[in-house]
Amino acid sequence: MLKPYLCLLITVTFSTPKPVNNSYGFRGNAGSTVFLMKAAIMPVLVALSAAISAFACTCIPLPIPACQQLNNKRMALFVGKVQHVGFKTVLLLPDNYPVKKQVVTFQVMESFGTAKDANLSVTDWVPGNGSCAFPFAEGGTYLVDASPAQEENGLQLNSCGYTAEAGEAEDLLRFLRLARGKDGATIFGTVKEYVGEKNFVAKRNKAISNAAVMVSSADAQRTLVTDSSGWYLIRNLDAGEYVVRLDAGPEYHPSQANNVVLSRGGCAQVDFRTDRTTGLR
Repeated sequence: MLKPYLCLLITVTFSTPKPVNNSYGFRGNAGSTVFLMKAAIMPVLVALSAAISAFACTCIPLPIPACQQLNNKRMALFVGKVQHVGFKTVLLLPDNYPVKKQVVTFQVMESFGTAKDANLSVTDWVPGNGSCAFPFAEGGTYLVDASPAQEENGLQLNSCGYTAEAGEAEDLLRFLRLARGKDGATIFGTVKEYVGEKNFVAKRNKAISNAAVMVSSADAQRTLVTDSSGWYLIRNLDAGEYVVRLDAGPEYHPSQANNVVLSRGGCAQVDFRTDRTTGLR
């Protein structure tokens, strides 16, 4: 499941926050406060980047569902096939410090942002040496998240955005396709059974089909049934407060209630993970 991120440039020595899960199925971090405090000094770190030779990038998941962030108009959010990967030198403002960047040219296969060109070129840092760069490969297909570049005309990859190999972005792409051009708010998510060690986002987790997901408001309740991939979605909801519950069947423990608040045209991503012995996590 893809998440929005905050990207920080930090020195090579850093500690990684421990992932934690909350009842909404969103992944957060223990120790996020320390890293958010570092965000306040990011302009200082950027200014010093020319003088410090070793930097690393870490992207910190924020407790906001990706679909909610996507309500903001994005310059370029598209599925594209890489036609060419080249390189060029650009001058970083304000001191015109020269840095090498990769230039990736895409054949646009599907667009969700405002850019509608058949081919787009996106600049990014060069992979390696602890950079925030994405390792694009010629011939590969990706979900690409980009915005106007600051140092030049054209597009710059959002380093900690939603860029991913297309196969890794299946849930997000499914939401984008279903929600495109629709009015009203949306609640969606997946229901899966833990397989092996309990890891909320592990690919080995098994989808639970035909699980009942109840979505309730003050006025009504609707029951949805998950498909073969454990997916459910409800659209065209009014703004307001909702309660989302899971009943995966008698072999699973019932879920606790998940409270979500939808804005007009907004969304909530509520994922469930459970097992047959210890119940919902």
